[in-house]
Amino acid sequence: MKSLLLVFVFLAFVFLPAVPRSEVLKTIDVLTGEWKPYTSKDMKGYGLASEIVTRVLKRMGYRPNHIFVPFDRAYELALKSDTNTGVRGTFPFWKRSFIDRNGNVRDRAREMYFSNALTTTKTNVVIFYNFNQEKAIKLQHADTIPDLSEFTLVAVEGYAYPTEIIELLKSERVEGEVIAFEKLFDKSAPYIVLAEKRVGKQILNERFADNQMEIGIISAKPLQFEEDIHFIASRRNPHNQIFINNFNENLEKLRAQGIIDALEAEYFKGTVVRLNVPETSLMLAGRERLDDDFEYKLPRGTRAVVIEWGSEFLLNNKNLDSMMSKFTRVEIVNGPLKGKKLFIENKFIELP
Repeated sequence: MKSLLLVFVFLAFVFLPAVPRSEVLKTIDVLTGEWKPYTSKDMKGYGLASEIVTRVLKRMGYRPNHIFVPFDRAYELALKSDTNTGVRGTFPFWKRSFIDRNGNVRDRAREMYFSNALTTTKTNVVIFYNFNQEKAIKLQHADTIPDLSEFTLVAVEGYAYPTEIIELLKSERVEGEVIAFEKLFDKSAPYIVLAEKRVGKQILNERFADNQMEIGIISAKPLQFEEDIHFIASRRNPHNQIFINNFNENLEKLRAQGIIDALEAEYFKGTVVRLNVPETSLMLAGRERLDDDFEYKLPRGTRAVVIEWGSEFLLNNKNLDSMMSKFTRVEIVNGPLKGKKLFIENKFIELP
């Protein structure tokens, strides 16, 4: 009787329908906020960074539940999470220290475990301003932070700003980036906004399409900076170090398979190009600065993401030879110089 029962159990187990992998994944809560095109509940896959996090966590055996809250709240909720239940992490965050609502300087790297960079394209942070401000002419010639001393930075709660900017400038804090950009159209005060370039342009396109031509960008160093973005988890949970190590291992596997590059190409459509030479006698090369004589040699067929098209492409330029000898700034996404930002002559750029 006992042997028959064992046979029955064995047969029942063998003929049970297979459980799809998607149904056996363990649900995990991750927090993020609105930061198009990297994260947004209105985008397919919730944005580039969200889709990368989703793919990594699924490889780890989790089904991520993306919860959208303001970034400062996301950070504090993730920081307080000291167990493997509830909120497990948040993204996308820079490693910079930040000033909280109470004016305290806090070191994120001391409070959180950081993943490797989520994308191969670093976020590019610049200053936005209004051309029609009374003091706008001063901004157009600014090349140091003290040159901004007469301006008020509209700072978003929970964002990390360079300490030298916060220390030297007056600041007015608001709860979201859209509100910050609204301030730029108040010409009664000399406001500036420090924002990621793609994020700022997306806000202008979606919310201020009729007036965005009033807004200018300062991208001269040291008024801009470039940062990696990361998935982070609290150091208060002793299990999170292993969790982040596992996250990194799976992230790098996706990167090695070219999946991260493919996602970037999908989200930044029209900006991924192939670099090649129109004549065999030419050498494919690029330089870090236009005034630099040193050039980096590149393999033919190198792929790159366009950071800033040369103005010649945007104008009705009838002199084709002149246009082809000008430069466009790109970030290399494959090969030995992956991640390097270079100026490339336009004649080397091929659209896919």
